[in-house]
Amino acid sequence: MKIEIACLPMSKRKIFTAAACLFFSLLGVRSEVPSPVEKIKILAIGNSFTGDATSFLQKLARGGGKELTLFVAAVGGYSLEEHVARLQAFEADPKDPRGRPYGKKDTSLREALQKEDWDVVTIQQSSVRSTKPETFEPSMTILVEYIRKHAPGARILLFEPWAYPDDYYDQVKSLKLDHTSMRAKVKSVYQEVSEKTGIEIIPVGEAFERAGGSEAPITLTNPNDKHCNSQGRYLSGAVFYEAIFRDGVEGNSFRPPKVTSEEAKTLLRVAHETVAASPLAK
Repeated sequence: MKIEIACLPMSKRKIFTAAACLFFSLLGVRSEVPSPVEKIKILAIGNSFTGDATSFLQKLARGGGKELTLFVAAVGGYSLEEHVARLQAFEADPKDPRGRPYGKKDTSLREALQKEDWDVVTIQQSSVRSTKPETFEPSMTILVEYIRKHAPGARILLFEPWAYPDDYYDQVKSLKLDHTSMRAKVKSVYQEVSEKTGIEIIPVGEAFERAGGSEAPITLTNPNDKHCNSQGRYLSGAVFYEAIFRDGVEGNSFRPPKVTSEEAKTLLRVAHETVAASPLAK
């Protein structure tokens, strides 16, 4: 039995969700409506793309009446392999500065994992390597096992990055890809990895495609660059919000100054529709 609540405004959806869960519990039937979370602690492991995706997350949490504790263990250009190399450096010698690349370059991954009782830990592969499934192992297995050892109560999610815009490929010919081919490869690789590991995807890349493929596409990256502008950071943050809080982001009161009200409405709708169509909503 499945209940559709996507068309309801955020406040009404919260009431409906609570009522539905109570109704089915009284009947002894398991409800398929995910329960919204009001307070959560997140550790985000990645690179500059993770930095972009989480840059507005705290403000979105406040805009939705949520409480968020966030630590971003992200270093520009880092791949899964690089994160593993740094944690191994720390385990070999805690005094080795190579093992403490996070925070103000004074924090190891183990210390970050033990810093709080994290509810969610997100991980990502570097964007170019995200097109190559062979680059995920053995680093992903090592990293996941390390997370489960030092943050055993955390739910692990895999952040799917966006494909580079075509104007960036024009600047970096060595990549030998274009936007369409990169998106297809990233989508395929992340689905394969998710199926093998059982780790669910935060579908930011898919949300970018939906926003860019609409009748009035919204530019989500800076000119001639792979990194997000305010619109891209807002959309990726909204997808993270729905994925981690399991609650609708539409109607959120936060809007960045450089994002118009019409753009905000569209981007929040795209974020909601993307997550609602993903395994995260089931």
